[in-house]
Amino acid sequence: MDFNRGLPVTGPVRAQMEGQSRNNPAVVMSPQPSTSNLAVLAQPQISEGVCEHSVYIWELKESTFPAAVVPNERILDPIREPSRDTSSSIFDFHRLLDSGVFIRGQEVQKPAEWKLQLGMKQSQNNQTDQELQITLVCMKCYIPDAVPIWTKFSFEIIDEDGQALYTTGCIYDAELRHFLPGMSSSISLGTKTELQAKRDEYIRDGSLRFRLRLNIYQELLVAAAPTDNERELYIPASKRSRQELPSLLGTLEDLWNSRETSGDITIRCGDQNIKAHKFILSARSKVFAGMFDKETKELQTNIIEVEDVSLDDMLYLLEFMYLGDLNRFEWTSVDQICTLVYVADKYWIVPLMIKCFQNLMKLMDLENFGKIARVTFTYDCEKEFKDEVRHFYER
Repeated sequence: MDFNRGLPVTGPVRAQMEGQSRNNPAVVMSPQPSTSNLAVLAQPQISEGVCEHSVYIWELKESTFPAAVVPNERILDPIREPSRDTSSSIFDFHRLLDSGVFIRGQEVQKPAEWKLQLGMKQSQNNQTDQELQITLVCMKCYIPDAVPIWTKFSFEIIDEDGQALYTTGCIYDAELRHFLPGMSSSISLGTKTELQAKRDEYIRDGSLRFRLRLNIYQELLVAAAPTDNERELYIPASKRSRQELPSLLGTLEDLWNSRETSGDITIRCGDQNIKAHKFILSARSKVFAGMFDKETKELQTNIIEVEDVSLDDMLYLLEFMYLGDLNRFEWTSVDQICTLVYVADKYWIVPLMIKCFQNLMKLMDLENFGKIARVTFTYDCEKEFKDEVRHFYER
């Protein structure tokens, strides 16, 4: 059951949305992404250069919301969707909700797959309340050498005509953020209490709609040292020496290879230990980030006790979190991949889950169909994978 629908929109957006039919809000014009030259940022060292402006609209139907599995629930029937409690509030759910995957960045030679996630997190300002967070996730990049993709983005809650009801701020005032495959960045949309108070304003026709405004930059222009006449000389970041600024992927590889000596957290699997870096774990996984929030046992002891994950599987997980891929994992064993799905789900590493399900679909046959179907409908995976299982079953 598809409980969300994403509408890709690029180019001049406001004119499109104003021309959208009230009776048929799903009809949206989709011209090619546009590029423009932006002014130099207020910061003296960086100019944004050429960027692609794009928009993505994500619509959630209240009639099928919340569409999240209750924690610890396991579905035994492999051809049945998880049950949904439609009597609950639209803001009551326990697992991350995912949009469809969309591609942006083609016009600035930075094509990548993206998705949005929606989830609740404990409010930092009010321990009795929760915050609704919307997250932009970079799923896959189609550029060589894992070059970081620099972006600015903002979110809005909109009505059926595309008018903004709430905004996280102007996109041009947003913070510059970079992405590599598997990286994500979240913005709070307010507390659950605040959203409930504005429910009738945000949900007028049975749908909750989010609009992502995304700027993807071709390359940043970095200022060199001022010359004698105090002019600032801007040069493309790609032309700077690697010795001056090593690639981010190279830095992550160095951290991965040196984690046993430079790591500041120990992961204990049974009687074996693995060293890692807190900032990498926190950036890649909200589950790990929660372990280092305030006075937790893990923060006090610098040890994470793991009882249900083997040393090898934890190493696979960490390798993916550091490098965005698995170089030594053989994608030939259904059992091993299913185990990796469990580990990725436990720590909310969504790109790894998707990679696992992609390989499970390739391996699916009559002999292993039941096992793959059970895993597909147990975990919160993409609708396309569930559809693939259904199609195989019907054949």
